Amino acid sequence: MLQSNSILRLSENDTHSNILALYLSLSDQTSSHNPLDCHISTQFEATNDKIRVELTTLPAELLTEVLKLLTWKDILYLRMTCKYLSEVTRTRAIWAHLIDEYITSKPYPPLLERPIDMYTSGELEHQLLVWTSADLGWVTDDGHAARERSILAETPEFVHLIKGGRWLLVTTDIGAVTYYDLDADNITGVLLIPAQVHKPHPSYKIKMIVEIDTKSPVLSFKIGFFIIGVPIPQDSNPHPTGSKAMFQVWDVTLVLDDSRNGIGLSATELAVFDRPSAIRGILEFSFLGPAIAFIALIPRHGLYTFVLEWTQVVEDASKYYWRILNHASSSSLIQLLPEKRILVASSDYVKLFDYSLVKETLCTAQQSPHSPTLDPIWKPYIGHLFSGYMSMCFSTSDATRINFVSNRHIHSMVIRNASLPDEVPSLFHLVNAPGNGFFISESFLGFARSVAVDFDQDVWLVRYNFPDDESPGLLKYVRKHLKHTFLAMCRCPAVDEDSGRVVVSDYSESRELVIADFALIFTP
Repeated sequence: MLQSNSILRLSENDTHSNILALYLSLSDQTSSHNPLDCHISTQFEATNDKIRVELTTLPAELLTEVLKLLTWKDILYLRMTCKYLSEVTRTRAIWAHLIDEYITSKPYPPLLERPIDMYTSGELEHQLLVWTSADLGWVTDDGHAARERSILAETPEFVHLIKGGRWLLVTTDIGAVTYYDLDADNITGVLLIPAQVHKPHPSYKIKMIVEIDTKSPVLSFKIGFFIIGVPIPQDSNPHPTGSKAMFQVWDVTLVLDDSRNGIGLSATELAVFDRPSAIRGILEFSFLGPAIAFIALIPRHGLYTFVLEWTQVVEDASKYYWRILNHASSSSLIQLLPEKRILVASSDYVKLFDYSLVKETLCTAQQSPHSPTLDPIWKPYIGHLFSGYMSMCFSTSDATRINFVSNRHIHSMVIRNASLPDEVPSLFHLVNAPGNGFFISESFLGFARSVAVDFDQDVWLVRYNFPDDESPGLLKYVRKHLKHTFLAMCRCPAVDEDSGRVVVSDYSESRELVIADFALIFTP
């Protein structure tokens, strides 16, 4: 078992002995074969057993190509053999190659916040070791986080950790968004988006969805704002909160300094438009690319699902085109998927629709749903498997994956991007809970990992894999205690799977946010 005194913080100035200690600690946690475990040597054998070449006699360029064939653990081990190899193992090309290998090996890969050519060798090495040690920290049963800190923020309505684990977004009940650099020595908040509501209102709730632009070379993401509330009487003030608009879309990008280092975030408003008077309270919404979908009430007609393209809505438009889908229920959940599809989940069925088949209509003050009922592409019965909570959609090269939870199980639904007619999705059972009430609604459901916080202030780290990529010998879940205590039930943790960072807050008026690092290596 890895002891707490073997948890290291790496920098380019770390000693060789610390790096070797790190390697020995991490190698105890893995079962993969390491060709250098049995004997450290500065020699390798060619295919002809009679030919033996001293590594130290090879030109640096050729030796670099040889070292690219090794794992990161081998590289750290070789670093301890002599000064010459120590220098060569710090070659940037080696760590750039290892970073690329790691990223391409993941179906839902981590992201670098800048182009790889902007990173130094030391930065690439550190980044790779953060990722790999997060993989190990997630299954290390040592009972505690590698590091635990806390900060004070404005009382949060919504907390989101941007992919990569560095940038934390905290949104208040009036729509003000502040970001925090969790890798900074002194963590302070910087206002990203000003307040969007003049004052809070008990009937309304600010909800926010963040969509990462995985194609952008520099960290970029969009924020979709919705003011969601219960239906209000037709003759009452449509803006009891003094809100600027019901729907907003913002573009956020990483700010680089002259040295091409990320130093902050910048937000630009892309779209602002109000909900039409034809509809009342919005119960659920989804945001993907140019599309927005939501469930809302049409008075005297009931609840329906609406889909519109926000890129076609001009600023402050009171009329725009949308698509009205089938009747919905108050318990329905929706997720937009690639290729103009939408998933609608209820207590018994999950339905997939091609919303492009519905004709766009102009929303008006006296809207009524004239669209014919749209037949779903498929409608598998899931019954007791669904308990009203599912993850975001995770898009890979050939499919979309959505995880959902029941009281005792996590399941995953895999929907192929190019599904054939009547082809139902694949359904996988991923993991059982260790006890009753473990997978509560306020749990984080990620692509390959889950996080829940119980009433004992313990964090449960869950790892799940598909049947064909199972990792024998690794724990399915571990329990780690937090030093900080909370007055009330914790809200859904904000999690970055790649860096192993988790941010926890509760539902009280407390301003304290707890930042727990479960990666064995983290940024100092």
